Parts: sequence; C-alpha cells; structure tokens
Amino acid sequence: MKKPLYRFIGLLVLVFLCVVAYKYYLNAKIESINTEIKGKPSSTGETDVFLSFDATRFRGNNEWLGEPVTVLYESDILGDGDHYGIGPVEDDVKNRLSAYFGKERVILAIDSWKIYAINEIDPMAELHAQWYVNILQWAKEVLPGTDLGFYDFPNSAMFWDVDSESDNLVYHDALSLMISIIEKSDSLYPLFYVDNIEQIDDVMTNILLIAKTFKKPVLPFMWHRVLGKEAVGQVLPDSVIQKQCEFVTNYADGVVWWSKLSEPWNGGNWYPAAYTCFN
Repeated sequence: MKKPLYRFIGLLVLVFLCVVAYKYYLNAKIESINTEIKGKPSSTGETDVFLSFDATRFRGNNEWLGEPVTVLYESDILGDGDHYGIGPVEDDVKNRLSAYFGKERVILAIDSWKIYAINEIDPMAELHAQWYVNILQWAKEVLPGTDLGFYDFPNSAMFWDVDSESDNLVYHDALSLMISIIEKSDSLYPLFYVDNIEQIDDVMTNILLIAKTFKKPVLPFMWHRVLGKEAVGQVLPDSVIQKQCEFVTNYADGVVWWSKLSEPWNGGNWYPAAYTCFN
C-alpha cells in the first residue's frame, strides 16, 4: 500500500511545483518546455513524429486534416440524456464500446461528469473521477490494444488565474482528482480552444506544462473558431491559428482538429493558416 501512496503524493508534489513555477516559465522563452522534458520521451517512443488527427464533422467535403480518428461522445458511451451524478452501468458501457473493437485509437468524451469548472471543483467531482476510471478499465477490457484517452484531460486551464492563490489551490485540488484518470490514459487530449485571444499564450503554455509532467503523449484539441461568449463561432484570425500550429508542432506530440456537427466547410479560408498542423 505504501508504494502507490508515495507515488500518488509524488505526483501531487510534481504537479503543484509545476503550477507554482508556471509564472516563471511564462516569462522565459517558450522553448523552456522542451528543455524541461528533454530526455523524457513520450510513451509512444516517437517524440520526433508529429501526429495529426481529424475529428471534424464538416458538412460535405473538406481538405486534409490528418488521419480520421474515432471520438466517442457521451451518447455513444452512456446513452442519450444528461448523466450528471448518474453512474455508468458496466455491461451497458462494454456493449457500446465493443462495437469499436480493433480501432487503433479511441478518444472518449463525457461532458456531464465535471471535475473542474470556472475556478471551482464540481460537488460530485470525486465520484465523477472514479467513474472515469471505471470507463477506462472497462474500455481496456473490450478494446485491447486500442490507444485510449479522454477529451479535455487534464481539464482546460482556460479560466484559471495563475496569479490568484485561491485559484491555484482549487486547480491543484482538481488535478489531484484527475491523476488516477490521467495515469490510466494512454494519451492526453487537453483543449487549446480559444476563449480569449489575448490569453492564448498563457493557456497553451500552462496546460502543456502540466500535461507533460505525466510523461504521456499530448495531443491538444484545436478548433478554428472562437469558443468564448464574445464573438463565439467567428473564425479565428490567421495570426492566432498560425501561432497555435507553430506551438503544437514544436512542443506537443500531435494535434486533433475538431468541428461542430454539420459545420459548413465554407471554402476553408482559415486552412492555409493551419497548414503546418497537417503537414
């Protein structure tokens, strides 16, 4: 019992140090990310290979956005409806997941089971975390050999104020609940969606530093539109898309490009700015 406990405490300390050190990293050159993880290859053993995956659901044809990847949404895993506070049924989940036997990579997305929201931990976060672990355990049983991970893990730092002591403590506590999920995941899929263009450098650096401490392949989800309440749905400026693609191709293990269901391609005027993400 002591060894797992010491390992858990060690991970907490590592994450906490990463959180505390973040503001110092941010003032340095962004190349410090790779300096920090140098000599610590991802579990794929292919640190020189950048992987591009297409998780878009465009209406009609679109340009090359990477290899198609399977993303299973909440309804695919748990059935229709909101499942907040409702635990998974093992046989039902296994039956649903077994349909994807033989898939090389499957990304699981469950929105109802919140861990961390805007500067607070969900009241049911501890129970939700255990259910995420259950899903991974069952998925590994029915999908042997499949690379598995959850969408938005580690949870987005989009709304985390690193200069706030209270926010630091809350996010640290949230990460402690995510550790068991992240440890059992084969790959990590944090969100690089843009809520505030002015803060995108902070968000990307912050979440990548945290994700890299777990020594797993990190493949951020990206979208070419604004996520936030202001200008929501508008296509991002080319300069922002280029900056994001330069960042992920330099420091992440890959990227997963996303779109809303039946989103129109509309000529893909943003595509040239994102070209380096796919080639």
